[in-house]
Amino acid sequence: MLCHMPKFSIFTPHYQMSDDQLVDIIGGGNSVDLVTVAAALQWFDLERFYPIVKRISERPGLYLQFGALI
Repeated sequence: MLCHMPKFSIFTPHYQMSDDQLVDIIGGGNSVDLVTVAAALQWFDLERFYPIVKRISERPGLYLQFGALI
């Protein structure tokens, strides 16, 4: 017996928020003690990501990255 799956499509909205909006959602500047990233860093816009990490991190803040870059 074969199972026939209906046709479907996946829609991914291309919503992009500003850096200020993102920082506000996270909790504001100097509001985070630790930032961790695992196995997804290859999908990040690194030129945008690292300045945001610096902006949200308390001084001294910790940044932990593990996994492999592809």
